Amino acid sequence: VFDMLKKGFHMSNPIQEKIVHGEKLFPFAAYEFTPAFPPELFTAHWHSDYEIIYMQKGAVTFGINGISYPLSAHQALMVNPYQIHYSVSANTSDFSFTSIVFGNSLVFPSTESRIYTRYIHPSAREYIRFFPVLTQGTASGMDSLKSIEKICLLDKSRPLCYEMEIQILLLSVFCNLLLADEINRTS
Repeated sequence: VFDMLKKGFHMSNPIQEKIVHGEKLFPFAAYEFTPAFPPELFTAHWHSDYEIIYMQKGAVTFGINGISYPLSAHQALMVNPYQIHYSVSANTSDFSFTSIVFGNSLVFPSTESRIYTRYIHPSAREYIRFFPVLTQGTASGMDSLKSIEKICLLDKSRPLCYEMEIQILLLSVFCNLLLADEINRTS
């Protein structure tokens, strides 16, 4: 799918999400899902943004490219750009999760930067495979979840400089994921 999307076949794809998340200078948005806005409305789609789905309470099963990932409270799911993702089912009647969607430019302002070319560029990503589910079972997972939880709080309260803090926290999540990937490949 990724190769087809890179070649431009996505232009007529009916499941491409066309929503602009945030604004040009701050491409970030957080959406809350509860029983009042059920996850069944979270239908199969893809976009060129990153997405982190954070479960605050309850349990919901999500899918990424045909693979199911059940999430429960205080777990998160990392969705990379161009991956088809969707909710499968709510596993409990009382749940809430936040979908954090952000553009590449928020965390990597320049595709010419060393950080982008070394770790994020698609050619580098061939060697880096993030495990999509973040749990409290590892130090990197626990640190990432704390950052994600703080991002959710910052988005709600929007104190002075919240944009910078969100950007820093997102970079921290990426760093944790990269470090965890390196540990997994060398063990």
